[in-house]
Amino acid sequence: MHSTQRLPTLPFYITYHRGNLAGCQRVLYGRGFTLFELLTAMVIIGMLGGLAVSGYQSQLTNQRADNALSDFMVFLQNARSAAIIQRTEVILCPNAGPQSFNDAAVDRITNSVRCGPRNTWGQGSVAFTDHNGDLQVNGRDKVIGLLPRDYAGIDVTWRAFRNRSYLRFKKNGLTDWQNGRFLFCSSSGDPEMTRQITINSAGRIYPSYDYDSDGVHEGGNGQPIVCP
Repeated sequence: MHSTQRLPTLPFYITYHRGNLAGCQRVLYGRGFTLFELLTAMVIIGMLGGLAVSGYQSQLTNQRADNALSDFMVFLQNARSAAIIQRTEVILCPNAGPQSFNDAAVDRITNSVRCGPRNTWGQGSVAFTDHNGDLQVNGRDKVIGLLPRDYAGIDVTWRAFRNRSYLRFKKNGLTDWQNGRFLFCSSSGDPEMTRQITINSAGRIYPSYDYDSDGVHEGGNGQPIVCP
């Protein structure tokens, strides 16, 4: 005589011979899914997938903004150090010339390096010594730094006193009365992607931080950075 006992904690039934548990045989009856359950699961998976993609894209753009901030910090610090060590002026500007070259090719193509239009820093930037103050690479001038077009979705602008399209470090490390800031703004307008580098007239360089951990960077005054 067989009997069937249902155990609520398991998703199947166990059938056994009463009185002979040692030699019992178990038969598992799997439970299928209804069409409604399958559709519900597909909707949930689709929603979670959409959230994952959106989160990944946001994280990717955020990482580009952090990379731009970090790269420009190194770019600016190296240019200022070069001005002090070599005792000459150094110019930083948007790059309208070659975007990359190795050390062996520098001497052959320095005449191709030139400053580009205002506020195109995100499309490539260049730093070079400027011994004669003509804002061009010639004579004894050397290219000392390049930043490539590497920040998709991030616009980089330079705003400073005297309203020049370039930044000049003098041989003592000071700027040419060009205290200002670099703004890094998302093309989508997302405030969480906004970054800033502030430069005072003494040439000191300060990055922005998310001081209150709300996801938005603040400037030195503690206020959220606002893109134009």
